Amino acid sequence: MTGSSPDSLSLSWTVPQGRFDSFTVQYKDRDGQPQVVPVAADQREVTIPDLEPSRKYKFLLFGIQDGKRRSPVSVEAKTDEM
Repeated sequence: MTGSSPDSLSLSWTVPQGRFDSFTVQYKDRDGQPQVVPVAADQREVTIPDLEPSRKYKFLLFGIQDGKRRSPVSVEAKTDEM
């Protein structure tokens, strides 16, 4: 995680080797509904908006390679207080 505010979290990552077609970040929103955020292959950072203050979120980052999702990396992060 690289940054936080009361209503957003910024995530960044590195790719040690290999090329990816794209990435996706998955998490559950304030209503518990799964959300998927697509990220372009050349991006290594994404900001997730519209989050609730002082709440912990779990994010799964998937790399897409040859049309297949690779094993995810997970991270938990908490938004700032109001």
